[in-house]
Amino acid sequence: MRVNTKEVTLKNGQTAILRSPEGEDAEQLLNYMKIMSGETNNVLRYPEEVTLTVEEERDHIINNLTNERDFDIAAFIDGKLVGNSGIFCTNDKLKVRHRVKLGIAIIKDYWGIGIGDILMKHCMEQAKENGYEQVELDVVTTNKAAISLYEKYGFEICGTVAHAQKLKDGSYQDLYMMIKFL
Repeated sequence: MRVNTKEVTLKNGQTAILRSPEGEDAEQLLNYMKIMSGETNNVLRYPEEVTLTVEEERDHIINNLTNERDFDIAAFIDGKLVGNSGIFCTNDKLKVRHRVKLGIAIIKDYWGIGIGDILMKHCMEQAKENGYEQVELDVVTTNKAAISLYEKYGFEICGTVAHAQKLKDGSYQDLYMMIKFL
């Protein structure tokens, strides 16, 4: 679905535009995913795993814009995509349609200025408005900044997955499963 565009002021006084990604953002979104994936091990993929073509990404964006309840919110500063968040139904079956997954990531140069906070606020509001009752996410157990943000918005740890991610160097990362009831 398409979310309403919002202009927000960040902690450092910069202005960010929050809006749904559009088809013409496909190339910038792919570049953002490659950059962000290479800056931290706190996300699921490595940069080389961002393999969609611009056309495939454009199709994905357009399909998402027509979804009735799921959405993406991208944060732009001076026209540059610096953060993205999304809400996606875990499954369309009647028994689990009330549950949703949250994903969020920010380019490292823009950490600490409030983008994550603003994206979380708008995601939670829109998820509730869309009729979801429960938001779930996974987070690397050592990602203290993200865990703090999620707890600020009422998420609670409900479990741990040991060795959930295996890094290229052979080490493992555990994940917390977190949940918030809307």
